[in-house]
Amino acid sequence: MCSITVVILTLNEEKHIERCLARAFHVARQLLVVDSFSTDQTVTIAQSLGAQLWQQDFKTHSVHLPWARANLPVDTAELVRLEAD
Repeated sequence: MCSITVVILTLNEEKHIERCLARAFHVARQLLVVDSFSTDQTVTIAQSLGAQLWQQDFKTHSVHLPWARANLPVDTAELVRLEAD
């Protein structure tokens, strides 16, 4: 397993989040999901699969990634953003 943290920004990704997390767990030491208050089962699925989860109103991708780096407990040298779909 690599020393990589994967950040996944989500909003209503219940169709994709399980597959995304399952694949990301193979390469990342840490999976962090920043959800924009999904109204489907995205949060439940992500938490049940062991992802760490935070919720924040969506602004732009360019705002969320620096926010994640500054505010989440990233414990690796590398941070990668991954699209759920």
